[in-house]
Amino acid sequence: YFYYKLLFINMNSNDIFDALNESYDESLFSMDDTDSDPNFNPVGISDSESDSDIDPEGISEGDSNVDIPTQTSTNILPDLKNLTWGPADNDLHDFTFNPDGLNIGINDDILCTLNNGTPIDFYYLFIDDEVISLIVTETNRYANKKLASPNIKRHSRLQKWIDTNESEIKNFLGIIMYMGTVNMPTIASYWTSSHLLTSHLSHIMSRNRFELLLSHIHFQNNDVANLNNRLYKIQNILDLLNQKFKQWVIPSHDMCIDESMIAFQGRLVFKQYIQTKRHRYGVKVFKLCVSPCYTLKFKIYSGKESVVDKNDSVSSRIVMNLVDEYLDFGRTLYVDNWYTSVSLAHQLLERKTHLVGTLRPNKKYNPDYVIKKKLKKGQVIAQKSSSKVMVLKFKDKRDLHMLSTKHTDNMVMVPRRENKSKPEVVLDYNRGKSYIDLSDQMASYGSPLRESLKWYRKVVFELLLNTSVVNALCLFKKTTATRIKITDFRSNLIKYLTFKPNMNRELSNKHVLTTASRNRCVQCYLNIAQEKGRKYAQKNALSINYTSIKSKFSDINLDFVVIHWDSKLLTDITGKSTINRLPVVATDPGIEKLLGVPDLTSGMGSEMSSVVYEILLEWSFQDKILLLLILVD
Repeated sequence: YFYYKLLFINMNSNDIFDALNESYDESLFSMDDTDSDPNFNPVGISDSESDSDIDPEGISEGDSNVDIPTQTSTNILPDLKNLTWGPADNDLHDFTFNPDGLNIGINDDILCTLNNGTPIDFYYLFIDDEVISLIVTETNRYANKKLASPNIKRHSRLQKWIDTNESEIKNFLGIIMYMGTVNMPTIASYWTSSHLLTSHLSHIMSRNRFELLLSHIHFQNNDVANLNNRLYKIQNILDLLNQKFKQWVIPSHDMCIDESMIAFQGRLVFKQYIQTKRHRYGVKVFKLCVSPCYTLKFKIYSGKESVVDKNDSVSSRIVMNLVDEYLDFGRTLYVDNWYTSVSLAHQLLERKTHLVGTLRPNKKYNPDYVIKKKLKKGQVIAQKSSSKVMVLKFKDKRDLHMLSTKHTDNMVMVPRRENKSKPEVVLDYNRGKSYIDLSDQMASYGSPLRESLKWYRKVVFELLLNTSVVNALCLFKKTTATRIKITDFRSNLIKYLTFKPNMNRELSNKHVLTTASRNRCVQCYLNIAQEKGRKYAQKNALSINYTSIKSKFSDINLDFVVIHWDSKLLTDITGKSTINRLPVVATDPGIEKLLGVPDLTSGMGSEMSSVVYEILLEWSFQDKILLLLILVD
């Protein structure tokens, strides 16, 4: 506030209004943690920048720190103070791209083995047995440890815990992915019996089992975790996914670094607020992306740390950490104005890597002549340093500042309604910066993320079910030359992830009498509950029991009996042809004679008879009767 008061003291009302319009900076509205930035050089000039084609997310937040190891590199800052700036000529650094002649792009193993692969084959490149096994092991460990706790209640759902396995975890992930493509108001709605909301998830997993897995899904052994690391709950799986993402692709000429947000509204010490993001509150993820929208590497923001080197900025350390293994190759890196600085450009030039990005005019070592020059709309001015770093200023709707180590001030005609010239560096930046924006856009289609109290679960689901899916789609389309929508790709994954072998009940030739665990008739309960409510149905639904009355009929070879009874076991059956007005159905002449039933279908309508015979045909009979039904009203 004090800074702007001093700035406007000698301005009239119109000057103040114009200055306010041009001095918008989203960092004023950011709640990011901040550290001192040695590249920050406060001047009385607006640090805004805009262009009709520049992504609004390119205007970044305040400096935020992340837990990144310190980079050891040559100290070049003293040389920066002695930079000289002159005309932007064509004398630029010309690095040889791929000097060793390595294969770039998709891994050759994929091209050879998966040229006719299916979507699930490409998804399993990232979410393979190693990742699934980690989830299974840690989930079982966490659930069993919690089950052994003396505080567990006797009627807790956890008392029914059974260790999960790889197949069930795949079903679990498939169900969550399905929830992203088919939106319902609550999780319970996916298992409802209402004809208005129907799904087949109950054939894959029960609702209670799904909720039990969801509440106990785990990714780290808490007993051996490094509690000083705020990401200790997910560090193992983060490292695994980072390794697998970079395993299958070697980046080509262009790379891009920017931030993404994973929505989270709960309490979290490193939760961020970024006004221009689709989800303004959440966990920040720094991503390194390549064409067209493949995430090569990522880093989760976990809060501030002390800056070891006062001459090193947080943003530069993030960049050097993400691209360290891809330097010395002649590539070009595109970043927004939070990362871009003359200092970072020098560090990358030392590693034979170009830098292109928007630039804040208050960063250190910027050329004063370019920054302070007043331009009319459509005009451009640029200068190049003695180290061959170009800084450009272009006036469109507002002032736009760019830095590049591979461009000049060359202008290019943009075909629109009216022919318009723009700097070539701006057009290249818009193209290079689009990789991460497209990745976020593709991940948002059918995203299964829901509100959650556990931040780490949401972060992992974003990586497993969104980022990994987009990466698999990129590889699938390039390898198989197939055009497919992201929603159709997800549907194909859901089909294979939720597949359950032996879903149909296998009928045995030999039927063994067992005791039922259910204490009421399902159909009776549903009918009564629909008419009179759930509580009434719980008290009045008919009971079911399985028992043998072989001793009653010792002279008959009776192997399997089902009795559907009301209040007590029927003991006196002999001589009764009907019980509570419904006929007894028997299939053996000996039982017919014993029970005094003259006709098998006596008193039964044709519909009931067909049902009985259909039941009988479903079973494999040998010789004597295997089934006796006694229907009780």
